[in-house]
This record gives sequence, structure tokens and C-alpha cells, in this order.
Amino acid sequence: MANLEQPPSSPNFECGDQQLSTRTTTRTDYYLESKEAEITPECELKGTWRQMWDLRDFKISEIWMAGLIELWVTGLNVFVSGATAIALSSQKNITSPFLLPMIGGILAGVNLTLFIFAALPASGGHINPLITLGSFAIRASSLPRTLIYIVAQTIGATAGASLLHAAVGNGIMASTIIPGCTWNPDADMSPLQTLILESIACIVLLWIAFIAGLDPRQSKVFGRVLGPMVIGLTLGICIFITAIVRPGFTGAAMNPARCFGLLAVTGGFENHFVHWAGTAVAAFASGVVYLAMPPYATKTVINAVPISG
Repeated sequence: MANLEQPPSSPNFECGDQQLSTRTTTRTDYYLESKEAEITPECELKGTWRQMWDLRDFKISEIWMAGLIELWVTGLNVFVSGATAIALSSQKNITSPFLLPMIGGILAGVNLTLFIFAALPASGGHINPLITLGSFAIRASSLPRTLIYIVAQTIGATAGASLLHAAVGNGIMASTIIPGCTWNPDADMSPLQTLILESIACIVLLWIAFIAGLDPRQSKVFGRVLGPMVIGLTLGICIFITAIVRPGFTGAAMNPARCFGLLAVTGGFENHFVHWAGTAVAAFASGVVYLAMPPYATKTVINAVPISG
């Protein structure tokens, strides 16, 4: 019987001899024959809800160190993304309603991909409360890790935004419309409409993140290089689509910590609750669906036979 006095290892969930935060597995090549065969994944999420709520994880120093990495990288990410918003807002000569959202989506996707690469080995590369809360919802992150990450991400975002504010001055920051976080009054969108757009965009991003990186069973499919790129591409597409869906609306945020940090230095928290509410709705709705109907519980292929040699 397991010794319940010992805190669970961090992270709690393993795939073979590889931990979830590492997300690496050995690939096997297959050739196909005509006979059908069922393939069971060689690993699965092993955390129980009892382990998820075990507060003894607060005593694990590695989680706190990973939280510091999340703080640091989130701060850098917000500084760069905020500077990008300022640069794009200054382009008054661009009149196309599609060009600025397209450029913003591309830059945001590349930016996110690079910072996931930077944080992936140490913390799993969440850099976003949406990803962290979604990990908790599918039992891939304990409650202590989730809380530490989200607080660290919020503090890091505020620090990064504060440094940007100090670098460019209050006048520029106050006059900048931050894509996803603030929008023009002429958008004429109610908080409910904004919440629906935010929630759906978050669900799309989070579901792709589940498939491309958070579920260790899929790490052998996407790997440590393609996974972050797929997530970054998804972010860029969601930004572009939601930014052009209605004139004056600047798109979904899909990162409440980023908006909190940037809004904290400009003093405008109007409708900021939408960013956190959309994150919570997306995380737990996606988690319920993912656990109720796991897409990778089993796979049926045409007699997958390992290629030797």
C-alpha cells in the first residue's frame, strides 16, 4: 500500500518513464496490413482527483522553481506582445480592415511559439492561465501547481507591462488599444457577446493545446518542436478571425494574465472579467468533454505492425 504521508512526485502523472512536463516518448514506425487491430496508448493521464487536490505539492521546491520560470517568461512575452500592439496601433496609414489583424495574428503566433520553446523544458511552457487551468481540468496539473502558475503568470505579466510602461511612457500606453484586451466603443458589443467570442476562441486554442502538447499520449505524434508551432498557429488564426468578425472589436484575448498586466498599467479594467470568465468556461467545458469522451483512449488501425531494424 502506498505511503500516504509522502507528497506525490511532481508532476504526478507519468507516461512510461517520462514525466508529463517533459512530454517526450519514443516513436515507433508501423506498416499496415488488411487486418484490423486495436492499439492501446502506451501511456495515459494517471492523476486521481485525490492527488489533484493534495496540498502537499506546495512543499515541492521544483514546482516553485517552475513557477518562477512561468513568471519570467510570461513577463517577457507580455513586454514583447505589448510593444507589438503599440507598433501596430501607430500605423495610421493602414486602412485595410484585414491587414493589421493578419500581421498581429502572425506576430502573436510566432511570439508565443518562441516563448513556449523557451519555457518548455523547465515548466512545460504554459505562459497562460488558460493552459494551466485547462491542464487542471483534464487532471494534468495538481491544484497547488495550478495556483502557483496562475499567480506567477499574473505577476510576471504585470511586471512585463510595467517595464513597457516605463520604457514608452504613460501617454503612449494610455492611448494604445490593446488587441484582445480593449476595443473601440463603436464596436457596440455587449459583455455577453464578448464573453461568447472569448469562450469559443479559448476552447479552440485549448483543445488544440490538449491534442498537440498537454496530453502525453500525443507527444510522440507532434513532438517538442511541432507541438508549440501548432499552438502558435492556432493562436494567430483565432486572433485574426475574431478581430475581423465585427468592426471595432480587436479580437479575443485568450490570455487573461496578459490583459491584466497591460490593463493594470493603463488603469482600464472595464469588462476585464470577460477575459477570466471566458478562460474558466473554456477550461472546464473542454475538460469535461475531454475526460468524458477521451479522443485517444483507443485507436483502431489496419493491423499496425512494427517495422524491425
